[in-house]
This record gives sequence, C-alpha cells and structure tokens, in this order.
Amino acid sequence: LARAGLHAGILAPASVRGLLIRLLDAPDPVVVRAALRGLAEPWAVVVPLDPSVVRGLVGVWGGYGSV
Repeated sequence: LARAGLHAGILAPASVRGLLIRLLDAPDPVVVRAALRGLAEPWAVVVPLDPSVVRGLVGVWGGYGSV
C-alpha cells in the first residue's frame, strides 16, 4: 500500500521510508525482507540508514546470505 501511495504521489518518500524502517521490527521474516527490499530502492537510499537500524538483523539471520 505504501509503495502504491508513493508511486501515485500521495505519500512522501520520507514517510514511506519511515514506515519501512518500523517494519524491520516485524516478527514475520517475510515482512522484514520486503521492507529491506523497499529500503534498497533508489528513492529510499538518498539518506543512508543508521547502522544501528540493521545491525540486529545480521545476528538474527546469521549473515547477509540468508536475507
């Protein structure tokens, strides 16, 4: 839904990025992976993420290969 709002020009990139960052704490790994994919899109990477946001994810999944 956020992606559709972004592409329709209804939501600002900063708002969608904030939502995606909050979704990184979701208990469902599928949701977290989708949020990470969204955060890797060009519109979302204008400002780098603070390392503390993703630091815990590496330990949860055992490294980059399993994300």
